[in-house]
Amino acid sequence: MSYCSVSQSPITHGLVRNVLMGSRFNNRRDGITGMLMADDSRFLQVLEGPESAVRALYKRIMSDPRHRCVVELTREAQTAERWYPNWSMGYIPLSAQELDEVVDKALEQVALEKHASWMRGAAVLRMVLSNTEQPSESLLQPQWGMQARRA
Repeated sequence: MSYCSVSQSPITHGLVRNVLMGSRFNNRRDGITGMLMADDSRFLQVLEGPESAVRALYKRIMSDPRHRCVVELTREAQTAERWYPNWSMGYIPLSAQELDEVVDKALEQVALEKHASWMRGAAVLRMVLSNTEQPSESLLQPQWGMQARRA
């Protein structure tokens, strides 16, 4: 599964270090692998592993006060082959432009693999990640394949 969120405070090296230390320990214990990408204000994360473990982790992330505007991008947690089988949590620091490009490419791929309603989700995600407006609740309903938590 994957999600993106906006950080409540600027994303610093110290914040990322603390997140990675805790995540790597907990993810090894729970059989979860994945990748964290971040610019100075936003997170994008891919989580893989047993469905129940990934769902429990995502629930904790949604209630984590460090995040706001948490948006689920994809739901599949357990796939035939993991993308990051050897990483309890990898990390890639990105510029704002690079993170925008990653999100755009991911959403284009999801739209191709899923259905046209994901294109609506792409527009909502761009609005959330631009950090200029809050999307209305109606745009974030499950029929669009997205769920969000506001701060």
